[in-house]
Amino acid sequence: MRKDRLLNVARALRESKNPEDFDMGMYGHACGTPACALGHYAAREDLQHTFTLDAVNDSILVGEDWVGFDSRDVRDHFGITPSEALELFEAEGCAGAKTAIEAAEFIERVVAEREAESC
Repeated sequence: MRKDRLLNVARALRESKNPEDFDMGMYGHACGTPACALGHYAAREDLQHTFTLDAVNDSILVGEDWVGFDSRDVRDHFGITPSEALELFEAEGCAGAKTAIEAAEFIERVVAEREAESC
């Protein structure tokens, strides 16, 4: 698990410019605002250089290719399993978080738990 990258997802969520637009059911809003956890991360070019948020088309891109929340590109980037991708990034991911802060707290807990398990 790439805890640094997952913690950057949490950071992107905590620093959201439009936290009221948080929605785990979509990557981004047509106006360009990120919605879900992965969408917030993809929108932050200062935190990563792998993904791009195409909010107009509600998608995440690697180069010009669309990738899903549980794609190999996403899993490899974060060093997570398919079940962890579901737990974190699906529409009901982050334990059904309803706010950006709830999602950030969930991701931070997951990272801390996995870190404790590896000791």
